[in-house]
Amino acid sequence: YAPMRDVRLESFSGTWYKVAWLPNADTDAAQFSINSNSCLFANFTLVERTLRATFEAPAYKPADKPLRRFDGAAPVDPAEPGRLHFRIGGDSIPVWILATDYRDFAIVYLCAPSLSPKAQQAYILSRQPRMNPLALGRAIEEAKTLGLPWRQFEVKQQLDQCQ
Repeated sequence: YAPMRDVRLESFSGTWYKVAWLPNADTDAAQFSINSNSCLFANFTLVERTLRATFEAPAYKPADKPLRRFDGAAPVDPAEPGRLHFRIGGDSIPVWILATDYRDFAIVYLCAPSLSPKAQQAYILSRQPRMNPLALGRAIEEAKTLGLPWRQFEVKQQLDQCQ
């Protein structure tokens, strides 16, 4: 999958909520977010030529640990602004922006080798905790166009957890 070449990170900045993802059966890393009833989000801010992010996600095993916030920063390559490598702690986590309409949805690809050798997932993000069904349909149609296995996306609207 190729990241967007013309992504406008100023317009992409802001809060995004995870509402759908492709589960990764090869790793336990998929379970750390699928089983969680917590509000999962990322907040992005463009500062000069760096995209800063705060991610909120459950710890590896949600039954054992509470939510954690991870802060990261990714230098922006003007030739490929959609191909980001966030430095979080000592790790470099590739996050590619595959598609976005900036207003309702974004589709991102994440590879987290620190979680597992095969921890790769695609996510549909929404500006709101509860995504409008028409916007979700457009996002899934875009995932299909990108060649993602769109029928395998699991949808979980963020209900009351984000209030």
